[in-house]
Amino acid sequence: MEINDAARTRLKRSLERTLERINLSFTAFMNDIDLAKDVNVLTRLKRDLLLDLIKSLPLNVDECYFCLLSMEKKREGRLDCSSCQYARDHGKCTDSSSDFARISGAHKTLQHLVRDTYHKVPELMHLYKKRLCPHCSNRMIAFEGEQRCCNCGFAYY
Repeated sequence: MEINDAARTRLKRSLERTLERINLSFTAFMNDIDLAKDVNVLTRLKRDLLLDLIKSLPLNVDECYFCLLSMEKKREGRLDCSSCQYARDHGKCTDSSSDFARISGAHKTLQHLVRDTYHKVPELMHLYKKRLCPHCSNRMIAFEGEQRCCNCGFAYY
């Protein structure tokens, strides 16, 4: 399969914007690290950086060569997955059993895992140890390898 130059150019521009966002996140983190007064603040800042990086992973339509190629071919700016090479090999991205759906699910799981477990507020550690939700103090229940609050849905692994 030959590379479409217009789709490649659009992909490159989109990835350059992603890189700019990542650089801004790192710069802000490096500046804030000097201002941190204790480990708790430092850990929270690092968690926030990790979340920014995870959210910045180039998994959107405008960061996919095949989606951009589809839009380029139609010239209407709309996706047409019926002729997508990626969809033929990996399943249509919007289908729940596709490879992209699995990647997207893992991406969301990683976001939740980092958000809910990387930085636990020290003052609430007794709740984690007792399996009580740090948000609403209700009992946490084990569900598919994680602890989940039956009241507010908070989860940690």
